[in-house]
Amino acid sequence: MSHHLPTTRFIFVRHAQTQWNNEHRYAGDSEVPLAEQSAEQIETLTRYLKDEEIDVIYSSPLSRCINTITPTATAHGLRIIIRNELKERHLGDWEGKLASEIHLTHTGYHFPTSAYNGDFRVPNAEPLEDVQHRLRNLLHELHESHPGQTVALATHAGLIWALDAHIVQNTPKKLIWATNCSITTVISEDRHFIELATTELHEMTPENK
Repeated sequence: MSHHLPTTRFIFVRHAQTQWNNEHRYAGDSEVPLAEQSAEQIETLTRYLKDEEIDVIYSSPLSRCINTITPTATAHGLRIIIRNELKERHLGDWEGKLASEIHLTHTGYHFPTSAYNGDFRVPNAEPLEDVQHRLRNLLHELHESHPGQTVALATHAGLIWALDAHIVQNTPKKLIWATNCSITTVISEDRHFIELATTELHEMTPENK
């Protein structure tokens, strides 16, 4: 017999800008340091989230996510729980490559979405279906574990793309690549996921709260 759980609210946070973001280089699940401009981005994000009622924080194991969400965790007195399911997709032969390199051999290629929308098969990469599967299973688990709560998830643009394209019920008509430190808010009801809003860094002002 199924049981109805209260709505869980998920706040997906993409990590701050990295050095490889600046270079238009695919990071995949490699460890990449944050860029100089990330400090200001994280400060804006932390200030925006400080009055949110966040009950628990999960993060990808990659340092760019942990470092992005740590000030928010500190402000809320919460520890960060690491989950491998939130890690970026491994990009196989494209990992560490510049967009300009891939563009030379792939007609119709667009950075960065071509690695995630199925237009091209990325050699030796984690299958897109596996990314969707691990994220969907995690969200169902967290909905069961945190009914009626708000859960923050520090993750990557590839995971947020999978969320928008394949998991939420109201897939946007036009998929947009999540920008650094942007927030995507989703609710879970009866094992269905509904996207409420996306907030870009430049929109994180007191008037938009």
